[in-house]
Amino acid sequence: TALVAPTHRSIFGDELGSRVEKATARAVETDDVVTLELTHMASDRRFEFAIEHIVLDGVYYLLVTISERTEEYRREQRLRALLRELNHRTKNLLAIVQSIAAQTYRNFKCLVVDDCSSDRSVEVIEQFIAERQLGERFFLIRHETNQGQMAGFKTGCELAEGEFVVYVDADDL
Repeated sequence: TALVAPTHRSIFGDELGSRVEKATARAVETDDVVTLELTHMASDRRFEFAIEHIVLDGVYYLLVTISERTEEYRREQRLRALLRELNHRTKNLLAIVQSIAAQTYRNFKCLVVDDCSSDRSVEVIEQFIAERQLGERFFLIRHETNQGQMAGFKTGCELAEGEFVVYVDADDL
């Protein structure tokens, strides 16, 4: 009985297998390392392919390194720490903070940095945190003097804990 080697198509299906085959052809043509990220839709798993055309002792080979990136991708999608910098802009403030609080992933902290805003920003944030009992995840940090946007960012970064930090500006929604 002849042994049949699996193909990219037999492993990943026609669509993804075809993309891997095209990347392989590109690696052979260019002698460059070609990387390709694929999502296997049926299992929702992510893979990164690094395809390289190499020569060893005068013989040509394809070196295909496949790394599963599913967990890494999922970690990137989780919000570990959210920074907010407020400086005299409360137009969308409540909507922004409500959106952050409504995240289905709950293992994050939100640091709201107030850079001496002259409007009701502090009051809005304090009331929001108190009413929703978010004191374990949402924190208001206040500067004594106005130091500018970069200082707010720096303060948030210095106080942030966790693997990831996401910066959300006062006008983001």
